[in-house]
Amino acid sequence: MEHLRELLAVDGRQALAFFVLGLEDVCEPGVDREELLYNASVLAHFAQTSTQAANELPTPVNLSDVFDHFVLDTTLMHDGPMMETAGAQCLLLAGFFERQMRQRHNIRWYAEVGASCFSRAAAQEKSSYKTRLFQTFARRFETWRQRHEQVSRQIERQLSKNQAFRDVTIWVQEHTAFLNVAVTTLQAREQSIDEARTVQGVPGVISHLIIPSAENDNVLTPTVRRAIVRYPYLTLLDYVEGTVDNEVVRLTGYVLSTPDTKKAIVRRVSDVQAIQHDIQVLSPSGEGHRLGRAIARRIFRSPQFQRFVTMPNPPFPIIVHRSVVTLVGVVQSEIERREMERITRQTQGILRVESVLEIRTGG
Repeated sequence: MEHLRELLAVDGRQALAFFVLGLEDVCEPGVDREELLYNASVLAHFAQTSTQAANELPTPVNLSDVFDHFVLDTTLMHDGPMMETAGAQCLLLAGFFERQMRQRHNIRWYAEVGASCFSRAAAQEKSSYKTRLFQTFARRFETWRQRHEQVSRQIERQLSKNQAFRDVTIWVQEHTAFLNVAVTTLQAREQSIDEARTVQGVPGVISHLIIPSAENDNVLTPTVRRAIVRYPYLTLLDYVEGTVDNEVVRLTGYVLSTPDTKKAIVRRVSDVQAIQHDIQVLSPSGEGHRLGRAIARRIFRSPQFQRFVTMPNPPFPIIVHRSVVTLVGVVQSEIERREMERITRQTQGILRVESVLEIRTGG
């Protein structure tokens, strides 16, 4: 056990124990204990390492990553720790994820690559213990690869008992119940992950639930803006603007409720990969809210704006922050713009009015 601390370090003891039990179920009674523990540490390590990790070597998404990093690039062939990593990645992808990889990759060839990597790691290793262990994996790589695949099947069978996962297969990304399916929205992905966390006996969730990409940001941006306009819980005193960069939506503005609630605005939009927000939350019981309601009442009494009284989300939000009012959005004429600015300036308690209203005829 002491030797394992020199190997692939695992902080998540629950994840390690989970994979130890899984491997014990598929191994014969006399299996070498340290071989089993090392293989469990490999699975637990990758279960806790994101495919987008910045501070450590990320978990590979597929065997093409292994080919690019360790086969095509020959500069690492004499680097023992990197060869160990390559062998472990081959175990993960050609073993645990064999069924997902076999359609695009030659599993037998990558099993030979994995065995060769462990052999090279052994040749560079100074520790006699680790040398013997890596030599063993070089000889018995195929046996352990098949055991990893059997553990994968066991987990999938366990998940399939839950109605929510009847059509979900396993895959890799971020923290230990293994989900692989294409979903249409961010909300669907989050719901699937939340469901996975409720499965008894599974220590965490690894998710590679794929949201199909939009053609480009120019296609996605109008859809996001429509979702904001149509969101039923925004009021005249809420202002949210959305921009899109590489299918990631950034929300900015001011709201009178929690920003997490407002992220729901675009969770149902197809093709959105992630949401970032810089939304300031204003107190719904503060002075700004009182002034905002007073301005709104006066605006809706004006004949110019009475048609908006029943509209759930008028096109001209009123932002009140520290007694400074910012008028944004769209009006249909210069007359309407001036009238709204006049009404706002004449409201008692306002220190300053800033107007960025747009005039859009027929809008």
